[in-house]
Amino acid sequence: MTSGPAQFERTLRAPGCGRRVGITEELLFVLSGGSVLYVPSRLMNSALAKRIAAIVGFLGVALGAMGSHILQSRLHSMGTAAFWQTGVLYHLVHAVALLGLCGWKAVPRWAVWFFVAGILLFSGSLYVLALTNIRWLGAITPLGGLAFLAGWIALGAPFARGNTEQNPQGS
Repeated sequence: MTSGPAQFERTLRAPGCGRRVGITEELLFVLSGGSVLYVPSRLMNSALAKRIAAIVGFLGVALGAMGSHILQSRLHSMGTAAFWQTGVLYHLVHAVALLGLCGWKAVPRWAVWFFVAGILLFSGSLYVLALTNIRWLGAITPLGGLAFLAGWIALGAPFARGNTEQNPQGS
């Protein structure tokens, strides 16, 4: 069996895609369920999107509970409880958005990754800021906000091009 680029020159019918595509044509390898799937780069495997949404949602609830119980006295004494609460709010809102995307026939990959980046940068910087009170971390937070905005734009862009179907990239 050949390996390297020659191995990837064959074609296949990509899941969720009605046309035959070459594996070298903007494909993404996604590990899912112990097997390797070939998914067009604009789309994400639904099972992977569900796993991401579940992990992000779990962490949002866990961090919210930690802030309300375990860390409550520390956050209030430092005056940073509002930072923690804002981080949790945006974390959970985008966890729900990720879960909603899982209901699409074809999940737009860029929207998912921008939302995850937004959670890491926006909420993550607020969590660290709330725990350490290092104020310059607040300069990172707007980058997360931009990632959230990019995610919403990536989600709505196919509709702006005149595609009114619920599933703009699938067939």
